Amino acid sequence: MIKTTLTYLLIFICCATYAQQDSRSFIFENNQWTPNAPFDAANPSTEIDNIIIKNGSAEFIAKTTAFNINIESSAELITKEAEVYISGNLVNNGIFDGKDSNLHLNGISPQIFSGNKISLGFLFLEDSSELNLETEVAVYKSLKLTNALLNTNELLTLKSTYDELTNTIKDAVVFSEENSLVNGEVIVEKFIPARRTQKFIASPVSTSESVFANWQENGAPTQGSGTLITGNGGSTNGFDESASNNSSAFVFNVQNQQYNAITNTNTRFLNAGEVFRLYVSGDRSTSIDNSNDPSTITVLRSKGTLSFGDYNLGSVSEQKNGATLVGNPYQAYISVKKLLERAINVNQRFYHIWDPSMNKRGAFITIDMNATSNDYITNVTNNSSIMGGILSPGQAIFTNTLENGISEITFKESDKILETPLFSEDPTPIANIQNSISIYLYEDTEPTMPIDGTHISFSENETNSVNSNDGLKYYNVDETIASVVGNNKLSFQNRELPRHNDVVPLFITNYRGTQYKMKVVANDFSNENKPYLKDNFLNTLIPLENGEQEITFTVENANTSIYPNRFSIVFENLLSTNDNELTNNLISLAPNPTNEYVQINNDSSSEIENVKIYDTTGKLVKTIVAPKTNDRIIVSDLANSIYLLNITFENKSTSTKRLVKI
Repeated sequence: MIKTTLTYLLIFICCATYAQQDSRSFIFENNQWTPNAPFDAANPSTEIDNIIIKNGSAEFIAKTTAFNINIESSAELITKEAEVYISGNLVNNGIFDGKDSNLHLNGISPQIFSGNKISLGFLFLEDSSELNLETEVAVYKSLKLTNALLNTNELLTLKSTYDELTNTIKDAVVFSEENSLVNGEVIVEKFIPARRTQKFIASPVSTSESVFANWQENGAPTQGSGTLITGNGGSTNGFDESASNNSSAFVFNVQNQQYNAITNTNTRFLNAGEVFRLYVSGDRSTSIDNSNDPSTITVLRSKGTLSFGDYNLGSVSEQKNGATLVGNPYQAYISVKKLLERAINVNQRFYHIWDPSMNKRGAFITIDMNATSNDYITNVTNNSSIMGGILSPGQAIFTNTLENGISEITFKESDKILETPLFSEDPTPIANIQNSISIYLYEDTEPTMPIDGTHISFSENETNSVNSNDGLKYYNVDETIASVVGNNKLSFQNRELPRHNDVVPLFITNYRGTQYKMKVVANDFSNENKPYLKDNFLNTLIPLENGEQEITFTVENANTSIYPNRFSIVFENLLSTNDNELTNNLISLAPNPTNEYVQINNDSSSEIENVKIYDTTGKLVKTIVAPKTNDRIIVSDLANSIYLLNITFENKSTSTKRLVKI
């Protein structure tokens, strides 16, 4: 009771003090402040003072406090990176640029923004404040409410922009704490880079108008916004007309694990968290039928109510390994780790996200949230907007169900990341994990960026069966590489430590070209478990040394070089006293080791057609045609090293032998 009485007494004293003070006006006119700049530490403005910009261009360069700020018609106010506190109204009849500053509202009675459009970086509605918008307000970075009320009157826009310096998309985010409320619809933007490819886009709002009214801009041929959406029936069903009227917008059906084309954009509305697979060619001024027409950047605009509070995903796959498409329902960055740790019967370690910047038409990225390095790693990526463990506004991910049965995914406000995360400037990972092999696939005509990849780790604590420690592979529309266990294709495979003669099949499909390169990164393998890349088409074994090495290969439709199972990784114990068990026991080499020559003892029923000798880099160093048993093959001209002899027989069977040259 004593504490309460003292509190009221202090409030009374403070109010009485302000009542005794007269409010002052800090005026900027003819490039001069009167009596002084409001941010002047010697005589700063207070929460009962007014700031008036009469003409010219004024700047706030330090913390500034005011009751009202009034910008007249021939004036401009730039707040730079200053902290600005307003307890009254902001009237902008001129130009207000606050894109780089923090604007705090802390009034004890409702506050108003009016006049011309207002641009803000950060907007904070502090405890018990209320803001009514009577003019357009654009927020570029963050809107935060603490026990506050914002009446938008449909005048608030949350911006999405492209930062050329960091090569990233920056989305304005919203945080609502305690009993806060954003009352009314808002416009949420999503920047789309210029590239003709499919995108997975989660709606940030629930709309009262159709897809046609939002993403198709009511049919207007706008530049810089909207996109063209085609489908069966053309304009009758709200779609943009094209020569084929093929569908360009789909939703994922969890029950049948297929994409269903949306049938009408006039009657289809957007719901927060709902995901569309949308082919975006650019803004609404681009050509729909000419794929050679340059793509353009665009911004998709969605007008509706924001989602707050718990959000339960209505449909989650209940099939083992079934896919669920999960869209971000909040206009905020989300911790995927928190989201999945709470999920029921869902793989909590791996998820998959579409990267539209990869390859020619995009590719799926698998993200491992349980990497040995305690960092998130991916099978491959080159897009700095793909952040491990973070779901951006408007993004969506695929998850996989562990076993047949009930599954559940629920978003919570606590999943939000309060600070805008930093984007990596070099997101391409080269995993450096003990006993691991990473394979990155490149098109050899464009060797700078990987087009897909797969990762295999080995540990004494793992098994060779597929479980929750393995990340499934999602097929790309173009080149796809995976490792194989049974019928499962994997982006990430975690296996037991390799043994002599172990084989890890690889799978590569959807080739577009003919010239390719693998960058193989092997870590921490000894001669007790030496890995080799086996090429079943060329009948070669290429030793995989610790570190990076590049292996080029070609494919042709006319032969088996294009077969998906062409490559595999095999292991050999080079310290074994037995000869290579990968080869036929009816073939032997003598002498071995040798320094001058070697003879092939052939006890099989088939004659030898040819012998190819490869060094440890996989380079062919010698070819011998049709040698006979006991013919001497001269090797004195070869450097002292280990060589592989690939022996091909007349019946087209093969055998591989290891030769030590001393």
